[in-house]
Order: sequence, then C-alpha cells, then structure tokens
Amino acid sequence: MPYTPFMDIKDKYTEDTWGKIKRLPYMVAIGMEGAGRSGLSGSAQERHAAVVSVLSAREAFPGNPLISRILPLSDGEKAEMDVIAQHDSAMNFLSASGIRSATDLWNHIEACALEVLQALAKHEAGDTLTDYRQWLLRIASDVSVAAKEGDFFGIGGVLVSEEERECYARLERALDLESGEED
Repeated sequence: MPYTPFMDIKDKYTEDTWGKIKRLPYMVAIGMEGAGRSGLSGSAQERHAAVVSVLSAREAFPGNPLISRILPLSDGEKAEMDVIAQHDSAMNFLSASGIRSATDLWNHIEACALEVLQALAKHEAGDTLTDYRQWLLRIASDVSVAAKEGDFFGIGGVLVSEEERECYARLERALDLESGEED
C-alpha cells in the first residue's frame, strides 16, 4: 500500500527497518559511552548527556517528522524516563544479538547506518535525512565531551579521548559526511 500523508511515518518501512531507524541514535550513544574509560561518575555523566542530547532534537529539528516520531511524546521527567527505557532496550537488543565488544558494536553501527540511510534516502526528503544524520553526530559529540577520559578522581585525563575521536570519525564515515559538515 503506498504511503499517504495521513499515515504514520513509520508505515513507510518494514518493522525491522523502523526498529533500526529508531534504535540507531541509542546505539550511537552506547558506542560513544563505551569508547573511552571515564569511570563510574564519567559513565553516568555520559549516559545523562545521551538522554539530554536525544531529547534536544525536539528543539534542534522541530519540523522533522521522522525525528519527531522517534522521540517520546511525553515531556519533562517522563520523556527522560522514556529515553532511558529506549537506551536500555537498545542495550538489551545488542546483548541479545551477541554484540559484546566495542569492535562488534561499531561494526554493527556501521552496517545499521548503511541500511538505515539507504531506506531513508528512498522514502524521505533531503532535509529529513540530513537532520537525522546531524542528530546522530550531535549525540556522538555530546556524549564524547560529557566526561573526561582517563582521569583519576577528576585529576588529569582528556576531555575527548583518542578512542572517542576514532569512533566519531568512524560514525562520520558511516554517515558519509565530511568533517566540515558537522555542527
């Protein structure tokens, strides 16, 4: 059945593809959270940054029907709890899929990004796809700068580790964006 403007945007996609479209932002956050060694406090800061970054898309991309459909309908604390639940769901999916190493995770993110971008290119206007790509990069960036890596109780360390820079560059390549196009 062809898509009409009165249908839900997710109806353009198979259930599997829609799941990947919706899960990819959380997988990017998880990948960046695990890219460096930020300790217990740093990990909590990175997870909080992921939640805030996901929800900030509401203001950053207000006219994007795809991103609006992915975000929780709720506001405030309820929206944060919904994003945390989606993050946990993505973690459970990765675990159930046997993805246990950073290498496996980033290989999965790259493969998923390719499939998602191909599906979006087929069904969405240019700005919708561009906004989605930029959103994924924002999430990666926001998580990577949320906590120092390699510090000892706040002493030393670096804000963005070499591993985080490598993961960000890997995501950028997977999204087929040149570094000059990021925000």
